[in-house]
Amino acid sequence: LTYYLEYFLLLVFHNKQLVEQEGMQKINSMAGSVNFSSSATTLTVTNNLVDANSVIMLTKGTAINSGTAIRNMHVIPASGEFTIHLNYAYAIETKVFF
Repeated sequence: LTYYLEYFLLLVFHNKQLVEQEGMQKINSMAGSVNFSSSATTLTVTNNLVDANSVIMLTKGTAINSGTAIRNMHVIPASGEFTIHLNYAYAIETKVFF
C-alpha cells in the first residue's frame, strides 16, 4: 500500500502544473485544480489523459459568497478534455480540485 501511495503522489506532484490562473486550463495530470473566475459557471480543462469514459471526481475548494458554499457541481468528460459545471455563479474566484 505504501508503494502505491508513494507512486501516486510522485505522479501527481511531478506532473502537476502549478498554475493558479482563472479560466480554461491545459493540465495533463491525473489530479489538479482550477479556478473559476467570479460569476463563471462553466470551465473546460484540456487533459490528454481523459477520454469520454473517464471517471473524474471533483472536490470543493474555496467558494464562500455571503455564506453560500458550493452546492452542486458536475463534470462531463470528452476526448482530451472535461468540462466542469457549477450550479451557481459566485461573486468571487472559486477553486475546484479534480
